Amino acid sequence: MLTIPHAEHEEVPARDWLAVQVRCSKEPVVHQLLQMKGYETFFPRYGAKPVAGSDAQKPLFPGYIFCRVGRDVCGLIVTTPGVIRILGVGRQPVPVPADEMDAVRRIVESDSAYGPVESLQRGDTVRVEDGPFKGVQGVFVQRKNARSLIVEVSTIQRSMYVELENWSVSTVEGQCMQPQPAAVLRASAAASAW
Repeated sequence: MLTIPHAEHEEVPARDWLAVQVRCSKEPVVHQLLQMKGYETFFPRYGAKPVAGSDAQKPLFPGYIFCRVGRDVCGLIVTTPGVIRILGVGRQPVPVPADEMDAVRRIVESDSAYGPVESLQRGDTVRVEDGPFKGVQGVFVQRKNARSLIVEVSTIQRSMYVELENWSVSTVEGQCMQPQPAAVLRASAAASAW
């Protein structure tokens, strides 16, 4: 069971990921508190990898963490200090789509360069056809001198990028976009600065 402020108890389907909005800079604390209550959490970060005694990483989606809800956990998410609310419609929490969570997790766990973006850029919706992100879908953009894929977590209306290196992508409609030569990348990047 799960409670949303100003709502009666609502049952949430087992094992869905929910977006939890938290107070600014409280993401690490809420992450730990929810884990202590028995929830599975996901707190994606970016930046320099942690060095002994310090953590230079920043929240990938400031103000949000993700919490996987199962019927076997009885602690209330919204009673956790630092939690503002669980995103939903009316009294019903809205799960984060599984394919979006999978895409974010695969990118965060990879060795590729990634980071947040403020908003989606105009571009084709594409699917990666090879490499470690095969099957991940997002918006194709030119970012500086690199081809990037924007992956959006629609529930929280936040996005992240991952550099595509030399992997080929195809539009969702089926038209393939092969890797471009470096000279073309430099010319197009100058024309569409981020």
